[in-house]
Amino acid sequence: MLERWLLGQAGGTALADVLYGEVNPSGRLAETIPVRLEDTPAHLDFPGEHGHVRHGEGLFVGYRWFDARDLPVQFPFGHGLSYPTFD
Repeated sequence: MLERWLLGQAGGTALADVLYGEVNPSGRLAETIPVRLEDTPAHLDFPGEHGHVRHGEGLFVGYRWFDARDLPVQFPFGHGLSYPTFD
């Protein structure tokens, strides 16, 4: 099974390298996965009112929110593991 998220413009080449065994299929998260939904910056503003949601996190977007508040996370931005080996 292969799952791809937010690959960007080099995603096709990266995918081909993985499928042809030229690189180890390790990946890095492009976002922080919180321990609790209540720890996310949007929690207090969602679902909003009258179809509008206020995005009030300012500079504290993504991992910066968790770092600034010293909140534990399930998986941090940039986290990634790799298990397979190729011969």
